[in-house]
Amino acid sequence: MGQTALAGGSSSTPTPQALYPDLSCPEGLEELLSAPPPDLGAQRRHGWNPKDCSENIEVKEGGLYFERRPVAQSTDGARGKRGYSRGLHAWEISWPLEQRGTHAVVGVATALAPLQTDHYAALLGSNSESWGWDIGRGKLYHQSKGPGAPQYPAGTQAEPHSLLHLSRLCVRHNLGDTRLGQVSALPLPPAMKRYLLYQ
Repeated sequence: MGQTALAGGSSSTPTPQALYPDLSCPEGLEELLSAPPPDLGAQRRHGWNPKDCSENIEVKEGGLYFERRPVAQSTDGARGKRGYSRGLHAWEISWPLEQRGTHAVVGVATALAPLQTDHYAALLGSNSESWGWDIGRGKLYHQSKGPGAPQYPAGTQAEPHSLLHLSRLCVRHNLGDTRLGQVSALPLPPAMKRYLLYQ
């Protein structure tokens, strides 16, 4: 089954290099990840839009999750209730392996990006209106049909690294080997300090 998750956005598509020259750790990422989780109301306000999804998608619990009806030879997507044109935004998406199908792609898109196609495909990133990450293949797509798409993260792996793990690498990189001993002085919860130190 081809399944796609979309989040709404503006009609322009700037390159990631233009937005964040250093893709390893965008400015503000540390603050965003250390913020408390949003309350349920905020999650619903920014959740999946039942009026902006494929006919094979059923949005549930006020936008907190959706289910795809099993339709052969179809790739389906849903956009978020809110579009964003700037800023740094993060979502936690849970998508069990057994439900991902052959083209499991997450990403961002404009309101003009397609939400359905009558074959299995990486819908997100297939044109100029979206950027997609195929989490099964570890490929990044934009205006792409697949071949030659860059690998992300670099190298091959069965499961992508979590955002938490990537954040740990970013913080450790910015501290450098000589300052890793100062992690205990950072204004972070004890569990996060232990995580940064692989304890």
